[in-house]
Amino acid sequence: LFTGEALNQQDLDLWMELVDRWKELGEMSLIYTKHGLCKMIGKSKSARAYKQIEESLFRLYSADIEVRTKTPKGQIRYFGRLIHEMVWIDEEVRTQTKINMNPNLAGLFGGKGNRQFSKQILDQRRSLKGDLSKWLYGYIVTHRTNIERLKPHWIKLEKLKQLSGASSTMKTFKFNLKKALEQLEKAG
Repeated sequence: LFTGEALNQQDLDLWMELVDRWKELGEMSLIYTKHGLCKMIGKSKSARAYKQIEESLFRLYSADIEVRTKTPKGQIRYFGRLIHEMVWIDEEVRTQTKINMNPNLAGLFGGKGNRQFSKQILDQRRSLKGDLSKWLYGYIVTHRTNIERLKPHWIKLEKLKQLSGASSTMKTFKFNLKKALEQLEKAG
């Protein structure tokens, strides 16, 4: 469940990178310059990129979510924000951002040193170019099927287009989807 302004693939890239850094360092507070945040998600240093990062961080902070995860004895439900709090220091000489990750949510992805799962997903996402490829990768990872039992996940093309948020024509979507699938196949 999610409330807030719609998030995009850049928001997800940034949040996943922040969770990975949080897990690597084991610190609740992460401090970055605008340039450091851009570099983290592969953006070049520019006023436009800084503005996009600032907007992403604000959307991530404003997002309220519910996450459900199954356990051997039942389930865990989390209600909260993607980012606990944020301090944006904008001075003449330097701009830096202090981001306090939400330890309850980030902890669902493993604690300090436990980066194996998210690191694998991050590495594969980093190799992809384009929002549709990244979105499709996320969709596939979260909708895995049991191939041994020959139970594929069937979905209509129209539904896939709707879920991806693509605003293009169906013809353009099919073309872009084919390119995204080729990219995913190369990425493994």
